Amino acid sequence: IAGDVGGRALGTAARALGHVALQRGRHDEALRHYAQAARAFTHLGLDLDLARVRMSAFNAASRTGRHATALAWAEQARRIFAAHGDLLRMARLDANVATLLFRRDRIDEALRIGRRALRAFERSGAVEDLAITQLNTAVRLTAVHDFRRALHMFARARAWCVRHGLHLLLLEVEGNLAYLHAQRGEYARALSLSGSVRARAAAAGQEALVTWLLLDEADLLI
Repeated sequence: IAGDVGGRALGTAARALGHVALQRGRHDEALRHYAQAARAFTHLGLDLDLARVRMSAFNAASRTGRHATALAWAEQARRIFAAHGDLLRMARLDANVATLLFRRDRIDEALRIGRRALRAFERSGAVEDLAITQLNTAVRLTAVHDFRRALHMFARARAWCVRHGLHLLLLEVEGNLAYLHAQRGEYARALSLSGSVRARAAAAGQEALVTWLLLDEADLLI
């Protein structure tokens, strides 16, 4: 028993070190720590802890071009979460996988898995997760010029953010909506909305968002 406790402590510590390295952008170091944690949890048969490690390692692997490995880990983690009935983590994993697939131009898969995450978040009542996934879905639909469905998803995301007081996320939603209007050739509408969002973002101290909006507006004015 003492050995099991010590092994779990070592695995937990390695996972924590992986999180720190990931937050600092040291992805290879994070993967080494996650591998150590995975070995410890596998040895002890702690599959749910292993799945949590794989979920974190997915993020590190996907940022270093190890896409096939990341997707394999995601599938392993999803099976474990499903066996334990952990629907929220399954949905969060799906949301991350959809993002990776979209970046790899696997559009149909990304949209399908993203819809699965949306349905799960709706059932679970995960407020911020749902808003972020609605926004990401709208952005993906905009990218493939499915403007009708994108507008519908933006409307849902805006209403959800307003309802739940997600003010900073609302700025991102409306900033991306301005981009959709620009893609549709609605330049005056895009500039008007972007300017409104930019002013509110500046007041909220969201400098990165202000810069992004200014760049988009400059493109429209050239």
